[in-house]
Amino acid sequence: LMVQQSEYGYKDMAVFYRTNAQSRVIEDQLRSNHIPYRIVGGVKFYERMEVKDVLSYMKLLLNPTDDIACKRVINVPTRGIGKTTVEKIDDLAMTIGKPFYEAISDAIQQKLVHAGAVKKLRSFVELIERLRGIAESHNLSDLYLAILDQTEYVIKLKEENTTESLARVDNLEE
Repeated sequence: LMVQQSEYGYKDMAVFYRTNAQSRVIEDQLRSNHIPYRIVGGVKFYERMEVKDVLSYMKLLLNPTDDIACKRVINVPTRGIGKTTVEKIDDLAMTIGKPFYEAISDAIQQKLVHAGAVKKLRSFVELIERLRGIAESHNLSDLYLAILDQTEYVIKLKEENTTESLARVDNLEE
């Protein structure tokens, strides 16, 4: 029964679900059917940190000039690249007029950061380049699994072993 033909409006309805990971399917259906909704007591699926992180990896692989995506994932999961290092790269990028991701290589070559940071940055660039190769030759599902595997995102969440981190794993599996 369509809401327009009913005495009830959208405000009179609610959908309950047991786990947050179930929300994606429900949200997708509501969105595809142009049904307005709001989440009460939670966060929309695509606004969750772990989902935004993986989407940022995908954005960066598709578009290495996406500075926002690069800055979001450069230290996700934590790989020891700190705020000061990111600021130095950002300053260099603005000075030389290059995207943030390209400026990482320049910062490495110019040794603008300490030796430990150089090693971590090099490792990050190698990770992204490996994933870009996978993106060119594999389908989206394989790329998604490669991102989770090669970044060790899920492994780090499981190591935390908290209710929240395990819920994040469920969301990523969804």
